[in-house]
Amino acid sequence: GTQIYRWVDASRDEPATKDPSDKRNVIAQAWYPAQAPGAKRSIYMDGLDNLPPSIVVLPSFVMASYDRIDTHATLDADISSEKLWPVVIFSPGFGAPRAFYTGLATEIASRGYVVLTLDHPYESPVTQLADGSIATRIDTSPLAPDARGAWMAEQLGIRASDVQFALDRLVEGAGRLKDHVDLSRVVAAGHSFGGATAVAVAGREPRIAATVNIDGTPYGELPVLNRPFLVLQSDYSVTGH
Repeated sequence: GTQIYRWVDASRDEPATKDPSDKRNVIAQAWYPAQAPGAKRSIYMDGLDNLPPSIVVLPSFVMASYDRIDTHATLDADISSEKLWPVVIFSPGFGAPRAFYTGLATEIASRGYVVLTLDHPYESPVTQLADGSIATRIDTSPLAPDARGAWMAEQLGIRASDVQFALDRLVEGAGRLKDHVDLSRVVAAGHSFGGATAVAVAGREPRIAATVNIDGTPYGELPVLNRPFLVLQSDYSVTGH
């Protein structure tokens, strides 16, 4: 089963826009073992009828048929009451929508987890916000190459706060997940910049029990981690990192 949450963090301004009344949106999609299938199929990706010219390295016309992708989940199905499920909060790579990790999320969920995949608005190429509007990428990166590292560290902080806000909503009881998740077993995970986000979150958030970094290069000061940490890294001969 899957359920989409479009939350607004009223305590944080949106740093990517010039509107002082804009508050930070955090978009999360939960994938979970279902009690029984729901009646409505889950769409693959937000805003398929309003895509920018390209998403990451793919031209958007390639995605014209993405609405036919089978996500192997139904929308708003009741979560299985078999047990309390451990949680993975997953942050995507820089500029990538959460949809690109659907296969990974559903595979992990099929092993007995609740997986919360996030979209980070205005960095992701297309995100539907809580008010129904579509947010596309706004590039706030500096032109000077020597300022890039500090800017990336700042973006990591924004993303880490997104993850913490999503965790807060889980603790409060988010929709169908309420009373069905094991909050003592929450993993921060991610790919590329999302992997670096997981490291940043683990350094500031004691509720994170373990961390998974898939090919993520951290920026800024490295935290000291005293909990289980898994890093999956491509060969240096391939990446040069």
